Amino acid sequence: MSVKSFLSSFFNSSNVTKLVEKDSRIKLKHYEYDEFFEAQVEKIEGEQIKIAIDDVIEREKFRTNDHLVVSFLKSNEVYWADGEIMSIKHGLAVEIILKLKDIKKRENMRKKSRYFVSLSGSIKKDAEEMGRAVIIRDLSFEGLRLDCSSDLDLNSNVYISINLSKNEKCSFKGRVVRKAEFGKSFEYGIEISNIMRQNNIILYDYINKLENAV
Repeated sequence: MSVKSFLSSFFNSSNVTKLVEKDSRIKLKHYEYDEFFEAQVEKIEGEQIKIAIDDVIEREKFRTNDHLVVSFLKSNEVYWADGEIMSIKHGLAVEIILKLKDIKKRENMRKKSRYFVSLSGSIKKDAEEMGRAVIIRDLSFEGLRLDCSSDLDLNSNVYISINLSKNEKCSFKGRVVRKAEFGKSFEYGIEISNIMRQNNIILYDYINKLENAV
């Protein structure tokens, strides 16, 4: 698959204004937190929405350009979106401008068992001792999409460790099958090539939980 077709498969925009309503409640998942946060939509402009969050304890963990997952209800259908923080304003509530890059029905994601996620982790090459930080953007039984500052070669073999929560990790070997450069960072598609039984059970359980998450 070409880089162009790879990116277009993830960034085909839905009409945000038709799906997200002003004053509605949405849920957010950020890779620094295990839990989802609720937020209220205050304004909608094109692909961007302005939201307010009241119950964030460690507010400094939200940063501009961070990627997170957004979920919401529309006509009794659950939708998930791949979001990016464009700006942040701290006050009595945390006000965030989000760009929704892609929106999918949860039911359609279930068909491929591939879900948007916002998880931290690490990646390293065969000869390396120390892993480098990554952010996992979507996850399936076959592979994942991640952001990383390191320049990796296509078809190179890597070791991946994902922080599914503060107390649970999933690790496996993978192969770089897609690559795209965005400024100082890279986006990679990783195919799982070897995963031990216990890690496979952990991954299976986590993805099954995503199938029922709102």
